[in-house]
Amino acid sequence: MNVLLPILIVAIGLDASTQDRYPEATQVFHCEFGRSWDENYDDWPDGWTRRRGPGFPRYVKIHITGEAPRRESAAGPRCLRIDLDGSGAVAYSPPIEIGPFYGYVVQSYLRTEGLEHNRAFLSLTLLDADRCRLETYYSQTIGNSQGWKKLRLGPVSPRSENVRQAVIGLHLEPGNRVDMHGTALFDDIYLGRLPRMSLSANSPHHVYCRSDKVEITCRASGFANKNQVVTFLLEDAWGHRLARVERLLKTNAVTSSGPKKGPGLICAKHPPGRSGKLNLVPFSATTTWEPPVAGPGFYRVRAMMKGHEASPHRHELTLAVVQPRRASPDSEFGWTLSHGGKPLPITPLGQLIGQVGISRLKYPLWYDEKPDGAEKGTRFNLPERPGGCFAQIKPGPFFGPAPDVVEKLIAFGECLDEQGIELVGILNRPPRELRKQYAKSKSLLAAEIFSPDPEVWYPSLEPVMTRLATRVRYWQLGQDMDTSFVGYLNLSEKLTQVKAELDRIGQGVKLGIGWGWMNELPEAAGGKGPCGFLALSAEPPLTHKELGTHLDATKGANLQRWVALVALPRGQHPLETRTVDLVRRMMTAKIHGAEGIYFAEPFGTSRGLMNDDGTPGELLLPWRTVALALGGTEYLGSITLPRGSQNHVFARSGSAVMVVWNEKPTEEVIYLGEQVRQVDLWGRGTVPAVREHRQVIEVGPLPSLVAGLNEPIARWRMDFAFTHDRIPSIFGQRHQNGFCLKNHFPPRHLESGAVGRAKLITPDVWKVDPKEVPFQLADGERRKYNFEIMLPYNASSGRHEIRVDFDIKAQKEYRFSVYRRMDVGLGDVRFDIVTQLSDAGELEVRQRMVNKTDKPVSFRCQLFAPDRQRMKTQIIGLKQGSDLKTYRIPKGKELIGKTLWLRAEEMDSPRMFNYRFTAAE
Repeated sequence: MNVLLPILIVAIGLDASTQDRYPEATQVFHCEFGRSWDENYDDWPDGWTRRRGPGFPRYVKIHITGEAPRRESAAGPRCLRIDLDGSGAVAYSPPIEIGPFYGYVVQSYLRTEGLEHNRAFLSLTLLDADRCRLETYYSQTIGNSQGWKKLRLGPVSPRSENVRQAVIGLHLEPGNRVDMHGTALFDDIYLGRLPRMSLSANSPHHVYCRSDKVEITCRASGFANKNQVVTFLLEDAWGHRLARVERLLKTNAVTSSGPKKGPGLICAKHPPGRSGKLNLVPFSATTTWEPPVAGPGFYRVRAMMKGHEASPHRHELTLAVVQPRRASPDSEFGWTLSHGGKPLPITPLGQLIGQVGISRLKYPLWYDEKPDGAEKGTRFNLPERPGGCFAQIKPGPFFGPAPDVVEKLIAFGECLDEQGIELVGILNRPPRELRKQYAKSKSLLAAEIFSPDPEVWYPSLEPVMTRLATRVRYWQLGQDMDTSFVGYLNLSEKLTQVKAELDRIGQGVKLGIGWGWMNELPEAAGGKGPCGFLALSAEPPLTHKELGTHLDATKGANLQRWVALVALPRGQHPLETRTVDLVRRMMTAKIHGAEGIYFAEPFGTSRGLMNDDGTPGELLLPWRTVALALGGTEYLGSITLPRGSQNHVFARSGSAVMVVWNEKPTEEVIYLGEQVRQVDLWGRGTVPAVREHRQVIEVGPLPSLVAGLNEPIARWRMDFAFTHDRIPSIFGQRHQNGFCLKNHFPPRHLESGAVGRAKLITPDVWKVDPKEVPFQLADGERRKYNFEIMLPYNASSGRHEIRVDFDIKAQKEYRFSVYRRMDVGLGDVRFDIVTQLSDAGELEVRQRMVNKTDKPVSFRCQLFAPDRQRMKTQIIGLKQGSDLKTYRIPKGKELIGKTLWLRAEEMDSPRMFNYRFTAAE
């Protein structure tokens, strides 16, 4: 797929100079609507035409005027004015001779007045020598301009080498509603030609399997220097440079007979000075590079060349390398393509879909028998000129029947079937002839489409159902974000009617609609209603915590909840934030039982997984990696890790995968299994280092996946529990405790059960009896084992890390540890300690005691500091609340970094608290 110069659409304020043209652009066409453009004084620019037809009536006035307020830098006092009268208008320039080997940029000054719904914008249509439309580009649309603005379209680069002409359009068109009045003024229309540079790859979608050859081609034309050198850079997702090379462009022999002038062809006859020198056969050159991609990952290739004004020309493209793998057939993850596969044709789309980690695809299956609107390759007939004259043109061909769309859809469905992907039909794009029967023919919502009786909409749908109903089980009315059925009167009856029509051919159709998270579920969702699933969305999107809350609240709704996800906007959040947010919401949807997890509209540079041009975006591989790992799994829970990293564990077919992260970079040293691999979100896998038979897992703020966990060990760890995880802060006495074990190991050959020993690793001063506990468990058996703890008088209060080492003989011999925390103190009374140096050089120790009970408590407190006298204080009859005491120790700097000891003895009670802490500034 070619990756061409991106379309830059800019609105620049009045302070920009009218002479501020795009860098390195050579003028091809310029119209300032001065007297030289109106030689017959009819207030219409010579050679220009206007659009006629429905929505563009003759009575909308378009004329040259000199009455508009002038800009200081305006080329003249005249401009083209469009005055609305309840419709729209378009003025087209004469055809302008151009060539295919350059890039082009259009600029104009624009001012609007009184617009509320209509929008003004520019267009650039590229034609071949027979004036057949090849490509059309549009600028940003402007409503209220608030004065004069410079509007820019492009640069754009022709995709076809048959480009020979261009037509500029000045548009003032309605939106969803029409303005009765309003004005747009256009001035200083400019078309510039640029040296052209493009990058392409040897894949239509730039997603490569690991063994594929990656080849990048750079093409350049229109440069003055024929010995151009292009610099290639290879970067990863974070912009880290992986490779840099320079390549000399190789000149191509380009021959051309110039633009063909067929019968009836009319090109602009420019007065002197209106157009630049045209060179249709410029210097053209190419070079190729095979970037050294080092396995799976997201990559960005940049190419740079210097122009004749020393300003660099930069282009880039993205690509992804993956390890081929199909999604689980039970996976909940899918994509929604409510606009079809644009910009990818259906064949490469089918190839791509099999590599993005999904098992379901929502795709529009309602279609037109004829193409909708003027398509590529149809003749661009110049509109009527004022005064009743028409441009001389050859008669254009009639639209013939389009290719059999249904056959293409069937082939597409078969391609998905071969890859284990289920097709879900979206009914959101009625045929053009059906849309004409509705009052609003554009942007019809699902509730509007299906509100009429079935005899209105079903006949055009019947051919689709005849061919596809036996292949497609699920049908959705409208796209994911279409919540038009919310608040619909008699919703259950309407959906019952629609389902009955769809069931004429495909019995047992599963019907779904879009719905908002903030709305109560429809009545049709309960019991045996006609609605089988809801596509649930919200704007702005729910956070992962909100999503979990809503999923929990809708459990037991007797219908499937299909969550619609979108990414955070690219320009507003850094990559790490966007990645973490997407992964957390994917995990949350899975953990809380969503029956379907769909990414809505993945083609979109800002909020999608792919770029606008159909190439991989930065979030494609994080989506794919997580979807492949979690799809069709069972959520087990979390494991307590030695350094406290957050994690979630999912199991499938005897193996488990853990998603793990930590706000601070750390190492988790723990035995997880024998075939463990750590995989980052871009699919790069490594085998963790081993330290004393335990894996060393590198953990940071960005989640990573640890695959190959031993599932029975993971379940064993999660089920392990102490009888009491808090013990009284009473020293010198025995405290009864225990732990529960459950055997998750499968039966051994000719034997059953698990046999082994558990060794309790506690703080050294604790007295644990027994310290080693033998056990024997039958298959699936759960049993409790007892032990007791005695705390010596110097034991510390607070939270302590406890490790339990297991030696087990089950299928084989295993050695692993379980990590837990145990608190000395029941939590009803707490001491918080903070230290700091005062301005006088004293070490201040602030002791805050918190009583959470209704019973008054009294304590004698002593503070021990190295080589200092013991300090004492008392707390008498503290009721529920807190008490603050401050100790001040002279020459406090000498104590920084040393360990101090606070001891608090409850009066008339054996309870005691010991806290050891390090003095800090």
